[in-house]
Amino acid sequence: MNKCPHKSILTSLCALYAIALASWFGLEAATGDRLWWVAFLSDLALALMLPLQVLLLLALWRRRWAALAVLIIPILLGLWLFGAQFLPGRARAPQPGERPIGAMTLNVLYTNRDFAALASAIRTAPDTSALRAEYE
Repeated sequence: MNKCPHKSILTSLCALYAIALASWFGLEAATGDRLWWVAFLSDLALALMLPLQVLLLLALWRRRWAALAVLIIPILLGLWLFGAQFLPGRARAPQPGERPIGAMTLNVLYTNRDFAALASAIRTAPDTSALRAEYE
């Protein structure tokens, strides 16, 4: 008999969450959006990941290694669904005929009297520019 039933409650909650999330993902993969409630859950996919944060913190705080092992499934699903949003985008070279958009910011000290240099910098400026006056 388990002396501390609260130890298994967290693991059970994590297992229930992992099974529910894996079931939804499996149904989504198998049926797409043909079932209305699967489509509804798919629209709430980000919200379905919110309990993962709480359960993960609780499992780490209480040092429940079995619960952490069970949470690997939701962690992998979250990375699969949303991981690319946290990676930087790939830069691509401009295609022939495309011109990249340029931007410039210019901090101008109010004591600077070299107006010709400022005008030259602005003339070579790209499509958009922002000027900011600097005061000592």
